[in-house]
Amino acid sequence: MSNGRGHTANDFRVAFRNLRANYKERFEPKVTEFRTRYASPARKNPELEKALEAHERAYMIDGMLAALRWVIVPSTPHEIENMIPEAQIDPVAGARRYLDYLGYEHQVDEPLLVVEAKRRSEFPTPPNGSMQTQSTIVSQWLARPEEAPASWSEWIPSLRDYVLSVAHRAGRFPVRAAITDGDWLIVFQRPEDTFADRGTRDPNYIHVFANADEIIARYDHVFDLLDQRQVSRVAEEILPGEIRGVVDPARVVSLLHGLRLRYATSPTVGQLVPTITVVPTIVLRSDSGSWFKIARSVVDADAVHFVPYHYVDVPRYLEEVRRDAEWLLGRVQQQLGRDLRPASLLEHYGDGAFEGMHGVEELPDTEDHFWIVTGRKLTIYCLRRKRRFARFTILAGPKSSTAKLGRRR
Repeated sequence: MSNGRGHTANDFRVAFRNLRANYKERFEPKVTEFRTRYASPARKNPELEKALEAHERAYMIDGMLAALRWVIVPSTPHEIENMIPEAQIDPVAGARRYLDYLGYEHQVDEPLLVVEAKRRSEFPTPPNGSMQTQSTIVSQWLARPEEAPASWSEWIPSLRDYVLSVAHRAGRFPVRAAITDGDWLIVFQRPEDTFADRGTRDPNYIHVFANADEIIARYDHVFDLLDQRQVSRVAEEILPGEIRGVVDPARVVSLLHGLRLRYATSPTVGQLVPTITVVPTIVLRSDSGSWFKIARSVVDADAVHFVPYHYVDVPRYLEEVRRDAEWLLGRVQQQLGRDLRPASLLEHYGDGAFEGMHGVEELPDTEDHFWIVTGRKLTIYCLRRKRRFARFTILAGPKSSTAKLGRRR
């Protein structure tokens, strides 16, 4: 499965259904046949469970991850590996851990995805009459793993140790974590909230797919949560000085101006008054198709600009944003070691890169908070909001243009 352009959620659905069909019709009967022929049922082998898990990984989970554009062994010249099986991680204390899968950016420090593989088993479903959701039940297992059923009392603490070990060594939590047997799948959307001591274990960030039919029925949700491109662009903004720590400058092929925009309202004199703030950003694109968002400072108040209410103040606002955007561009170019100029939106849309970084995206789990790609232009701001649509105006020079853009979650 290539991690090239044009890959969609439906491509994942088709690939997963084919994997399931092949496993059921070809591989599972063959594994059973050889076990019957060569293994005596009277003998117990502690390695047997590992062998069963190995079957799931080889026949289902490897293919499932490949369909989500995680590459272990490149199959074509343009593919770049972004996942390591059996990654070795040393925790703060205790024995070395071996992660089944660790997803990462090519030559990048930041971990993106931790996946724990398990042998085939039925996912425990709530008893009849239970009003609790499966996500709530998993959240309770995390709080009290000793009360989890069967092997889950061991699997939950083990997965937590894996995630915390990665966070300790990398200095940050992975963007996603998951546990699966190739049939059921649990995705932890915010591993820090789920596994950290201070986390709330919010069920809203725990997504349970109890069997393959649920994965197929909700394939678009699985894709949004685990597709390599989707996971990569959820990663938070970084400072210019951190660029070399997360991507090899030689692998950056393009960059664009952008903004982080927030739209809020507050009541005053009996009416709601909008407040719009913007922070200049730069987005970098690597040769693997992954994106990195760069900001002057994630929490620097001086980098935040308020869109003025009166048009007479717009020139001052544009000049302030232009100045900060050009300063940020200069710092990024310094870190890259070359004068890479911003691409235009026409180039961004024209070469297929739009699939990896949309023009307007709403930040995950937030309301009216957007990442906006502006290309060579320096600023864009929101004029009005209505239902699920926002109207934006690009301001660059004497002319402006208005576009109505839907949110993308």
